[in-house]
Amino acid sequence: MSTTAKNSHGKPSTPAQLVAGLLAAAAVSLLAFVAIPVKAPPAAKRTPPAPFAALLASLDEGSPVAVSPRSIGVVAGHLKAPVYWAGPRAGYTLRLRTNWDGNIFLRYLTAGTPLDTRDEAWLTVATYPYKSNPYGELAALATRAGYGHRRLAAGRLVVWPPNGREAYFARSGSPVLVEVYDPTRGVAVHEVLTGQVRSVS
Repeated sequence: MSTTAKNSHGKPSTPAQLVAGLLAAAAVSLLAFVAIPVKAPPAAKRTPPAPFAALLASLDEGSPVAVSPRSIGVVAGHLKAPVYWAGPRAGYTLRLRTNWDGNIFLRYLTAGTPLDTRDEAWLTVATYPYKSNPYGELAALATRAGYGHRRLAAGRLVVWPPNGREAYFARSGSPVLVEVYDPTRGVAVHEVLTGQVRSVS
């Protein structure tokens, strides 16, 4: 992903510090998605349905897993966290992975692409479910020169950087931050503003 603003988290202080923290923390999370051994968040797990037991075991071990439109809901229940996606897409494999911080990354790979690829040439939806004030952080980011933003129904704020390859959104009062990335300029913003990106849980 781009180095400009694939970044999503901040710390309450001045607007400048919020923006800096937001960008730095997202860089760490996205780097973890590529390079750091991962594991599911430390939440209690229920006994998985038998057809999905192997998939969930692999996920808990930190491995990327291929999920279907049916199994992604099971994964969300297993993780006990919201999982956002852009819906099913013909010709794509949905690869899901979690990291040590409980963040969830869903990447739309062209069918036949190895699950362990590090190429970032595909639509990716990242869910950061344990933030302290993502809405406030995005509100501060929205005031930065060159950034676009829009307020949507249900108290959601969408913000995107000048490069147009990422879009972030959060809802007032919610700890969940969602980041959408696509290498083609404008696609991520369009996916969010048209309601394609939504929670499966």
